Amino acid sequence: MAQLVLTAPQAAIITALETPMENAFAEGVIVTGGTPPVLPPFDGYTKLQQDLKELTKNTFKSCLAAFATTFSPTPAPTADATISTFSNSYSLWGDGNYHNGVLRYWKDGLGEVHLQGLVKVPASGSAIYQAMFTMPVGFRPAPGDNHIFPAVHNDAPFAIELNSAGVCSTRMTPVPSGWIAIHVRYRQGG
Repeated sequence: MAQLVLTAPQAAIITALETPMENAFAEGVIVTGGTPPVLPPFDGYTKLQQDLKELTKNTFKSCLAAFATTFSPTPAPTADATISTFSNSYSLWGDGNYHNGVLRYWKDGLGEVHLQGLVKVPASGSAIYQAMFTMPVGFRPAPGDNHIFPAVHNDAPFAIELNSAGVCSTRMTPVPSGWIAIHVRYRQGG
């Protein structure tokens, strides 16, 4: 039989429910579908009643543990990391303002990836659909799950695209030497 290992918060949920569960089971358990409220007396009736209470209580605990596991922070949040490799002469804005001149990303406890920072457009200019950088494996959208996100370019509305290969591209033509502010969140793929 497999053993279920709970995190401290999950165990705390179950422990907090232990006394109310004991009180509920002490009052008697009504099984949906209708068991008679009174069973006729027979040998072993008390033992059967206790076994039913334990079985129901243990089933409830198992279901609760499974529920707690389902909603636990999986995967664990990651520490901030930064994009340092850019494509097509894009780079960090790097003036020390706005997120300290970095393009950072991290994954929260619900598996969502956050990406924020400023990217500098090359002085020679750029074109629509041009790759700026690539997200690392483990921080990319699911296969076939491409996203178009709003962004800000030199204080004007802009759009970027992030595809399932992790490539982040422009969806509009940016102004040379301008900046693109990115602040997006998406579900990490497999």
